[in-house]
Amino acid sequence: MSNKSCSELVVVMGGYAKGNILTPLAERWIEALRSISSKLILVYDQDKISPWPDCSRDVDNVSVLVERHGAYDFGSYRRGLAIAEQHGWLENASHVLLCNDSIIGPFWDLKDLVDPMLESEDQLWGITDSMLYRPHLQSYFLLMGREIFTQPAIVSFFRDVIPQPSRHDVIQCYELGFSKLICQLGFSWKVSLPSEQMHDPRNGELMGNITAYPLCMLQKGVPLIKVKSLIDPRSNYDGLVRTCAYLSLHYPELWKDIWNTYDLQSLWQSVIPVGIILEPHEYHQLTDRLAWIKSHPHSTLKAIIAVEEHAIELRATMMKQFEDELRDGLLSILLVDDVSESRSCLIKMIAGIGVDWIVFSNMEFWTNPGALQYQIRQLAENPNRERLKGEPTVWSQKYCLTDQGLQNLFKTLQVV
Repeated sequence: MSNKSCSELVVVMGGYAKGNILTPLAERWIEALRSISSKLILVYDQDKISPWPDCSRDVDNVSVLVERHGAYDFGSYRRGLAIAEQHGWLENASHVLLCNDSIIGPFWDLKDLVDPMLESEDQLWGITDSMLYRPHLQSYFLLMGREIFTQPAIVSFFRDVIPQPSRHDVIQCYELGFSKLICQLGFSWKVSLPSEQMHDPRNGELMGNITAYPLCMLQKGVPLIKVKSLIDPRSNYDGLVRTCAYLSLHYPELWKDIWNTYDLQSLWQSVIPVGIILEPHEYHQLTDRLAWIKSHPHSTLKAIIAVEEHAIELRATMMKQFEDELRDGLLSILLVDDVSESRSCLIKMIAGIGVDWIVFSNMEFWTNPGALQYQIRQLAENPNRERLKGEPTVWSQKYCLTDQGLQNLFKTLQVV
Protein backbone atom coordinates (compact mmCIF):
# COMPACT_ATOMS: atom_id res chain seq x y z
CA MET A 1 0.00 0.00 0.00
CA SER A 2 1.18 3.50 -0.74
CA ASN A 3 2.28 5.82 2.06
CA LYS A 4 -0.61 8.07 1.18
CA SER A 5 -3.13 5.27 1.73
CA CYS A 6 -1.42 4.18 4.90
CA SER A 7 -1.57 7.69 6.38
CA GLU A 8 -5.32 7.82 5.87
CA LEU A 9 -6.44 4.47 7.26
CA VAL A 10 -7.83 4.08 10.77
CA VAL A 11 -8.22 0.48 11.95
CA VAL A 12 -10.47 -0.69 14.77
CA MET A 13 -10.03 -4.31 15.82
CA GLY A 14 -12.41 -6.03 18.23
CA GLY A 15 -10.85 -8.95 20.00
CA TYR A 16 -11.13 -11.55 22.70
CA ALA A 17 -8.04 -13.33 24.03
CA LYS A 18 -8.90 -16.77 25.40
CA GLY A 19 -7.49 -17.15 28.88
CA ASN A 20 -6.57 -13.43 28.74
CA ILE A 21 -3.39 -14.39 26.84
CA LEU A 22 -2.29 -12.86 23.54
CA THR A 23 -0.87 -15.67 21.42
CA PRO A 24 1.81 -15.34 18.72
CA LEU A 25 -1.00 -15.65 16.14
CA ALA A 26 -2.88 -12.76 17.73
CA GLU A 27 0.27 -10.64 17.79
CA ARG A 28 0.91 -11.48 14.14
CA TRP A 29 -2.54 -10.17 13.21
CA ILE A 30 -2.05 -7.02 15.28
CA GLU A 31 1.31 -6.31 13.66
CA ALA A 32 -0.20 -6.80 10.21
CA LEU A 33 -2.95 -4.31 11.03
CA ARG A 34 -0.37 -1.88 12.37
CA SER A 35 1.58 -2.16 9.10
CA ILE A 36 -1.38 -0.97 6.99
CA SER A 37 -2.73 1.72 9.32
CA SER A 38 -1.82 5.16 10.49
CA LYS A 39 -3.98 4.79 13.59
CA LEU A 40 -4.82 1.50 15.28
CA ILE A 41 -7.36 0.91 18.02
CA LEU A 42 -7.59 -2.45 19.76
CA VAL A 43 -10.68 -3.16 21.85
CA TYR A 44 -10.77 -6.33 23.94
CA ASP A 45 -14.02 -7.53 25.46
CA GLN A 46 -12.50 -8.76 28.73
CA ASP A 47 -11.01 -7.59 31.99
CA LYS A 48 -7.32 -8.06 31.19
CA ILE A 49 -4.83 -9.34 28.61
CA SER A 50 -1.22 -10.43 28.77
CA PRO A 51 1.22 -9.62 27.35
CA TRP A 52 0.27 -6.08 26.38
CA PRO A 53 0.61 -5.61 22.58
CA ASP A 54 4.08 -4.35 21.61
CA CYS A 55 2.63 -1.70 19.31
CA SER A 56 0.83 -0.05 22.27
CA ARG A 57 4.08 1.74 23.08
CA ASP A 58 3.34 4.00 20.11
CA VAL A 59 0.88 6.05 22.16
CA ASP A 60 0.47 8.70 19.46
CA ASN A 61 -0.88 6.22 16.92
CA VAL A 62 -2.15 3.21 18.85
CA SER A 63 -4.84 2.93 21.50
CA VAL A 64 -5.73 -0.19 23.47
CA LEU A 65 -8.93 -0.60 25.47
CA VAL A 66 -9.45 -3.68 27.61
CA GLU A 67 -12.97 -3.60 29.00
CA ARG A 68 -15.63 -6.21 29.51
CA HIS A 69 -18.74 -5.02 27.65
CA GLY A 70 -20.46 -8.21 26.44
CA ALA A 71 -21.68 -6.66 23.19
CA TYR A 72 -19.62 -8.80 20.80
CA ASP A 73 -17.79 -7.30 17.81
CA PHE A 74 -20.15 -4.40 17.27
CA GLY A 75 -19.77 -3.37 20.89
CA SER A 76 -16.01 -3.23 20.28
CA TYR A 77 -16.52 -1.36 17.02
CA ARG A 78 -18.67 1.18 18.83
CA ARG A 79 -16.00 1.79 21.47
CA GLY A 80 -13.18 1.88 18.95
CA LEU A 81 -14.93 4.47 16.78
CA ALA A 82 -15.63 6.56 19.87
CA ILE A 83 -11.92 6.49 20.76
CA ALA A 84 -10.99 7.47 17.21
CA GLU A 85 -13.41 10.39 17.38
CA GLN A 86 -12.11 11.52 20.77
CA HIS A 87 -8.54 11.53 19.47
CA GLY A 88 -9.52 13.42 16.34
CA TRP A 89 -8.25 10.52 14.22
CA LEU A 90 -11.29 10.49 11.96
CA GLU A 91 -10.89 14.08 10.79
CA ASN A 92 -8.27 13.26 8.14
CA ALA A 93 -9.08 9.60 7.62
CA SER A 94 -10.06 8.48 4.14
CA HIS A 95 -11.04 4.98 5.31
CA VAL A 96 -11.92 3.10 8.46
CA LEU A 97 -11.42 -0.64 8.77
CA LEU A 98 -13.50 -2.56 11.29
CA CYS A 99 -12.30 -6.10 11.87
CA ASN A 100 -12.09 -8.76 14.54
CA ASP A 101 -9.65 -11.48 15.54
CA SER A 102 -11.68 -14.48 14.37
CA ILE A 103 -9.16 -15.03 11.59
CA ILE A 104 -5.75 -16.65 11.16
CA GLY A 105 -3.10 -14.87 9.14
CA PRO A 106 -2.06 -13.05 7.20
CA PHE A 107 -0.32 -15.78 5.25
CA TRP A 108 1.32 -13.10 3.14
CA ASP A 109 1.38 -9.30 3.07
CA LEU A 110 -1.99 -7.88 4.10
CA LYS A 111 -1.36 -4.90 1.85
CA ASP A 112 -1.98 -7.11 -1.17
CA LEU A 113 -5.57 -7.44 -0.02
CA VAL A 114 -6.18 -3.93 1.29
CA ASP A 115 -4.40 -1.77 -1.30
CA PRO A 116 -6.84 -2.44 -4.16
CA MET A 117 -9.72 -1.62 -1.84
CA LEU A 118 -8.21 1.70 -0.80
CA GLU A 119 -7.35 2.64 -4.36
CA SER A 120 -10.82 1.93 -5.74
CA GLU A 121 -13.70 4.38 -5.89
CA ASP A 122 -15.97 2.00 -3.98
CA GLN A 123 -16.91 3.23 -0.53
CA LEU A 124 -17.55 -0.08 1.21
CA TRP A 125 -15.63 -3.35 1.00
CA GLY A 126 -15.77 -6.73 2.68
CA ILE A 127 -13.90 -9.95 2.12
CA THR A 128 -16.99 -12.14 1.96
CA ASP A 129 -20.74 -11.68 1.82
CA SER A 130 -23.60 -14.02 2.63
CA MET A 131 -27.07 -14.70 1.26
CA LEU A 132 -28.30 -16.18 4.55
CA TYR A 133 -31.49 -14.39 5.64
CA ARG A 134 -30.78 -11.65 3.07
CA PRO A 135 -27.71 -10.35 1.22
CA HIS A 136 -25.22 -8.83 3.64
CA LEU A 137 -21.54 -8.28 4.29
CA GLN A 138 -19.89 -10.50 6.86
CA SER A 139 -18.76 -8.19 9.61
CA TYR A 140 -15.37 -9.67 10.52
CA PHE A 141 -13.85 -7.29 7.92
CA LEU A 142 -15.57 -4.05 6.86
CA LEU A 143 -13.64 -1.30 5.08
CA MET A 144 -15.58 1.98 4.91
CA GLY A 145 -14.72 4.98 2.79
CA ARG A 146 -15.22 8.50 4.08
CA GLU A 147 -18.60 8.88 2.38
CA ILE A 148 -19.83 5.94 4.46
CA PHE A 149 -18.34 6.43 7.92
CA THR A 150 -19.25 10.15 8.03
CA GLN A 151 -22.91 9.56 7.19
CA PRO A 152 -24.99 10.71 10.19
CA ALA A 153 -27.11 7.55 9.99
CA ILE A 154 -23.99 5.36 10.08
CA VAL A 155 -22.53 7.34 12.97
CA SER A 156 -25.80 6.89 14.88
CA PHE A 157 -25.95 3.20 14.00
CA PHE A 158 -22.64 2.49 15.75
CA ARG A 159 -23.28 4.89 18.65
CA ASP A 160 -26.53 3.07 19.40
CA VAL A 161 -25.03 -0.43 19.64
CA ILE A 162 -26.09 -2.14 22.86
CA PRO A 163 -25.62 -5.70 24.20
CA GLN A 164 -27.95 -8.29 22.70
CA PRO A 165 -29.22 -11.51 24.30
CA SER A 166 -27.33 -13.81 21.93
CA ARG A 167 -24.90 -13.98 19.03
CA HIS A 168 -27.87 -14.66 16.75
CA ASP A 169 -29.47 -11.40 17.86
CA VAL A 170 -26.21 -9.55 17.21
CA ILE A 171 -26.17 -10.89 13.65
CA GLN A 172 -29.79 -9.92 13.09
CA CYS A 173 -29.55 -6.45 14.62
CA TYR A 174 -26.10 -5.36 13.56
CA GLU A 175 -24.47 -7.51 10.88
CA LEU A 176 -27.65 -7.68 8.79
CA GLY A 177 -28.79 -4.30 10.07
CA PHE A 178 -25.64 -2.57 8.85
CA SER A 179 -26.00 -3.90 5.31
CA LYS A 180 -29.70 -3.04 5.30
CA LEU A 181 -28.91 0.53 6.33
CA ILE A 182 -26.26 0.80 3.61
CA CYS A 183 -28.87 -0.15 1.00
CA GLN A 184 -31.40 2.28 2.45
CA LEU A 185 -28.84 5.08 2.14
CA GLY A 186 -28.37 4.26 -1.54
CA PHE A 187 -24.88 2.78 -1.28
CA SER A 188 -23.62 -0.58 -2.50
CA TRP A 189 -20.64 -2.70 -1.55
CA LYS A 190 -17.89 -4.78 -3.11
CA VAL A 191 -16.38 -8.00 -1.83
CA SER A 192 -13.14 -9.79 -2.57
CA LEU A 193 -14.94 -13.13 -2.96
CA PRO A 194 -18.51 -12.50 -4.21
CA SER A 195 -20.83 -15.29 -3.12
CA GLU A 196 -22.66 -15.36 -6.46
CA GLN A 197 -19.37 -16.27 -8.17
CA MET A 198 -18.04 -18.86 -5.73
CA HIS A 199 -18.89 -22.46 -6.59
CA ASP A 200 -18.31 -25.52 -4.46
CA PRO A 201 -15.60 -27.63 -6.18
CA ARG A 202 -17.35 -30.79 -4.93
CA ASN A 203 -20.64 -30.29 -6.77
CA GLY A 204 -20.58 -26.97 -8.66
CA GLU A 205 -23.25 -25.41 -6.46
CA LEU A 206 -22.88 -21.98 -4.88
CA MET A 207 -20.79 -22.17 -1.74
CA GLY A 208 -23.14 -20.34 0.61
CA ASN A 209 -20.68 -19.70 3.45
CA ILE A 210 -17.39 -18.96 1.73
CA THR A 211 -15.42 -18.86 5.00
CA ALA A 212 -16.04 -22.63 5.29
CA TYR A 213 -13.67 -23.09 2.32
CA PRO A 214 -10.30 -21.92 3.76
CA LEU A 215 -8.19 -23.33 0.94
CA CYS A 216 -10.38 -21.61 -1.63
CA MET A 217 -9.96 -18.30 0.22
CA LEU A 218 -6.18 -18.63 0.11
CA GLN A 219 -6.09 -19.79 -3.49
CA LYS A 220 -8.35 -16.90 -4.54
CA GLY A 221 -5.92 -14.34 -3.13
CA VAL A 222 -7.21 -13.71 0.40
CA PRO A 223 -4.35 -14.11 2.91
CA LEU A 224 -6.71 -14.92 5.80
CA ILE A 225 -8.83 -17.84 6.94
CA LYS A 226 -11.37 -18.13 9.73
CA VAL A 227 -10.30 -19.75 12.99
CA LYS A 228 -13.52 -21.75 13.01
CA SER A 229 -12.47 -23.61 9.88
CA LEU A 230 -9.61 -25.19 11.85
CA ILE A 231 -11.44 -25.98 15.08
CA ASP A 232 -14.76 -27.31 13.78
CA PRO A 233 -14.81 -29.92 10.99
CA ARG A 234 -18.40 -28.91 10.20
CA SER A 235 -17.11 -25.45 9.27
CA ASN A 236 -14.51 -26.70 6.80
CA TYR A 237 -15.84 -28.09 3.54
CA ASP A 238 -12.32 -28.30 2.11
CA GLY A 239 -11.62 -30.96 4.72
CA LEU A 240 -9.72 -30.45 7.96
CA VAL A 241 -6.98 -32.94 7.13
CA ARG A 242 -6.48 -31.51 3.64
CA THR A 243 -6.36 -27.96 5.02
CA CYS A 244 -3.83 -28.84 7.71
CA ALA A 245 -1.63 -30.63 5.17
CA TYR A 246 -1.76 -27.65 2.82
CA LEU A 247 -0.87 -25.15 5.54
CA SER A 248 1.98 -27.21 6.93
CA LEU A 249 3.44 -27.65 3.44
CA HIS A 250 3.12 -24.09 2.14
CA TYR A 251 3.34 -22.06 5.36
CA PRO A 252 5.44 -24.16 7.79
CA GLU A 253 6.39 -21.34 10.16
CA LEU A 254 2.83 -20.10 10.52
CA TRP A 255 1.66 -23.70 10.85
CA LYS A 256 3.92 -24.11 13.89
CA ASP A 257 2.20 -21.15 15.55
CA ILE A 258 -1.21 -22.58 14.68
CA TRP A 259 -0.27 -25.96 16.10
CA ASN A 260 1.10 -24.42 19.31
CA THR A 261 -1.80 -22.00 19.75
CA TYR A 262 -4.83 -24.25 19.54
CA ASP A 263 -5.19 -27.20 21.88
CA LEU A 264 -6.81 -29.23 19.14
CA GLN A 265 -4.45 -32.10 18.56
CA SER A 266 -7.07 -34.65 19.60
CA LEU A 267 -9.61 -33.11 17.19
CA TRP A 268 -7.22 -32.97 14.26
CA GLN A 269 -5.95 -36.50 14.74
CA SER A 270 -9.51 -37.78 15.16
CA VAL A 271 -10.41 -36.77 11.60
CA ILE A 272 -7.33 -38.29 9.94
CA PRO A 273 -8.67 -41.28 7.96
CA VAL A 274 -6.45 -44.35 8.13
CA GLY A 275 -6.95 -47.51 6.11
CA ILE A 276 -5.71 -50.95 7.16
CA ILE A 277 -4.75 -53.26 4.32
CA LEU A 278 -5.38 -56.83 5.36
CA GLU A 279 -3.70 -59.97 4.11
CA PRO A 280 -6.02 -62.16 1.96
CA HIS A 281 -5.83 -65.03 4.48
CA GLU A 282 -7.13 -62.77 7.25
CA TYR A 283 -10.74 -63.35 6.26
CA HIS A 284 -10.59 -66.11 8.90
CA GLN A 285 -9.91 -63.45 11.55
CA LEU A 286 -12.11 -60.76 10.03
CA THR A 287 -14.63 -60.74 12.87
CA ASP A 288 -11.84 -60.16 15.40
CA ARG A 289 -10.13 -57.59 13.19
CA LEU A 290 -13.32 -55.55 12.82
CA ALA A 291 -14.03 -55.77 16.55
CA TRP A 292 -10.51 -54.39 17.16
CA ILE A 293 -11.16 -51.52 14.75
CA LYS A 294 -14.52 -50.68 16.37
CA SER A 295 -12.97 -50.59 19.84
CA HIS A 296 -9.95 -48.51 18.82
CA PRO A 297 -10.02 -44.89 20.10
CA HIS A 298 -9.35 -43.58 16.59
CA SER A 299 -12.80 -43.34 15.03
CA THR A 300 -11.90 -43.10 11.33
CA LEU A 301 -10.27 -46.47 10.71
CA LYS A 302 -11.39 -48.76 7.93
CA ALA A 303 -10.12 -52.03 6.47
CA ILE A 304 -9.85 -53.50 2.99
CA ILE A 305 -9.35 -57.12 2.01
CA ALA A 306 -8.92 -58.78 -1.37
CA VAL A 307 -11.08 -61.74 -2.39
CA GLU A 308 -10.73 -63.72 -5.61
CA GLU A 309 -13.58 -63.05 -7.99
CA HIS A 310 -14.24 -66.73 -8.64
CA ALA A 311 -14.64 -67.41 -4.88
CA ILE A 312 -18.35 -66.80 -5.14
CA GLU A 313 -19.36 -68.70 -2.01
CA LEU A 314 -16.77 -66.98 0.19
CA ARG A 315 -17.72 -63.59 -1.15
CA ALA A 316 -21.42 -64.21 -0.54
CA THR A 317 -20.72 -65.35 3.02
CA MET A 318 -18.65 -62.25 3.75
CA MET A 319 -21.24 -59.94 2.21
CA LYS A 320 -23.93 -61.40 4.45
CA GLN A 321 -21.86 -61.69 7.62
CA PHE A 322 -20.39 -58.19 7.41
CA GLU A 323 -23.34 -56.40 5.86
CA ASP A 324 -23.37 -53.64 8.50
CA GLU A 325 -19.63 -53.00 8.29
CA LEU A 326 -19.74 -52.83 4.50
CA ARG A 327 -22.68 -50.43 4.61
CA ASP A 328 -21.01 -48.18 7.20
CA GLY A 329 -17.72 -48.02 5.27
CA LEU A 330 -15.78 -49.85 7.95
CA LEU A 331 -14.87 -52.61 5.50
CA SER A 332 -14.24 -52.79 1.76
CA ILE A 333 -13.94 -55.99 -0.27
CA LEU A 334 -11.81 -55.79 -3.42
CA LEU A 335 -12.38 -58.42 -6.10
CA VAL A 336 -9.22 -59.60 -7.85
CA ASP A 337 -8.35 -62.38 -10.27
CA ASP A 338 -5.63 -63.95 -8.14
CA VAL A 339 -4.64 -62.97 -4.58
CA SER A 340 -1.29 -64.69 -5.06
CA GLU A 341 -0.26 -61.93 -7.47
CA SER A 342 1.02 -59.93 -4.53
CA ARG A 343 2.19 -56.76 -6.28
CA SER A 344 -0.86 -56.34 -8.46
CA CYS A 345 -3.22 -57.11 -5.59
CA LEU A 346 -1.46 -54.68 -3.26
CA ILE A 347 -1.54 -51.81 -5.77
CA LYS A 348 -5.25 -52.33 -6.37
CA MET A 349 -5.99 -52.26 -2.62
CA ILE A 350 -3.93 -49.10 -2.13
CA ALA A 351 -5.74 -47.38 -5.00
CA GLY A 352 -9.15 -48.59 -3.88
CA ILE A 353 -9.05 -47.95 -0.15
CA GLY A 354 -10.12 -44.32 -0.53
CA VAL A 355 -8.20 -42.74 2.36
CA ASP A 356 -5.08 -40.59 2.60
CA TRP A 357 -3.10 -42.78 5.00
CA ILE A 358 -2.44 -46.51 5.06
CA VAL A 359 -1.00 -49.12 7.41
CA PHE A 360 -0.35 -52.76 6.59
CA SER A 361 -1.54 -55.61 8.76
CA ASN A 362 0.94 -57.86 10.54
CA MET A 363 0.89 -59.90 13.74
CA GLU A 364 2.50 -57.19 15.89
CA PHE A 365 0.09 -54.51 14.65
CA TRP A 366 -2.96 -56.08 16.31
CA THR A 367 -1.29 -56.57 19.70
CA ASN A 368 -0.53 -52.88 20.35
CA PRO A 369 -3.39 -50.49 19.55
CA GLY A 370 -1.63 -47.67 21.41
CA ALA A 371 1.21 -47.71 18.89
CA LEU A 372 -1.14 -46.75 16.07
CA GLN A 373 -2.66 -43.97 18.16
CA TYR A 374 0.83 -42.59 18.85
CA GLN A 375 1.68 -42.63 15.15
CA ILE A 376 -1.54 -40.83 14.26
CA ARG A 377 -0.74 -38.13 16.81
CA GLN A 378 2.68 -37.63 15.18
CA LEU A 379 1.02 -37.51 11.79
CA ALA A 380 -1.41 -34.78 12.88
CA GLU A 381 1.51 -32.50 13.70
CA ASN A 382 3.34 -33.22 10.43
CA PRO A 383 0.66 -34.15 7.88
CA ASN A 384 2.88 -33.87 4.79
CA ARG A 385 5.14 -36.83 5.40
CA GLU A 386 5.40 -39.44 2.67
CA ARG A 387 5.63 -42.06 5.36
CA LEU A 388 5.93 -42.04 9.13
CA LYS A 389 8.43 -44.68 10.15
CA GLY A 390 7.85 -46.73 13.25
CA GLU A 391 5.61 -49.58 14.27
CA PRO A 392 3.34 -49.44 12.49
CA THR A 393 4.74 -47.42 9.59
CA VAL A 394 2.06 -45.10 8.24
CA TRP A 395 2.21 -44.52 4.49
CA SER A 396 0.75 -41.73 2.37
CA GLN A 397 -1.57 -43.24 -0.22
CA LYS A 398 -0.33 -40.77 -2.84
CA TYR A 399 3.29 -41.68 -2.13
CA CYS A 400 2.51 -45.41 -2.32
CA LEU A 401 1.18 -44.95 -5.84
CA THR A 402 4.38 -43.32 -7.14
CA ASP A 403 7.21 -45.36 -8.66
CA GLN A 404 9.54 -44.49 -5.78
CA GLY A 405 6.87 -45.14 -3.19
CA LEU A 406 6.00 -48.55 -4.62
CA GLN A 407 9.67 -49.49 -4.77
CA ASN A 408 10.18 -48.57 -1.11
CA LEU A 409 6.92 -50.23 -0.11
CA PHE A 410 7.69 -53.54 -1.82
CA LYS A 411 11.17 -53.53 -0.27
CA THR A 412 9.82 -52.78 3.22
CA LEU A 413 7.07 -55.40 3.01
CA GLN A 414 9.32 -57.85 1.19
CA VAL A 415 6.81 -58.27 -1.60
CA VAL A 416 8.09 -60.32 -4.53
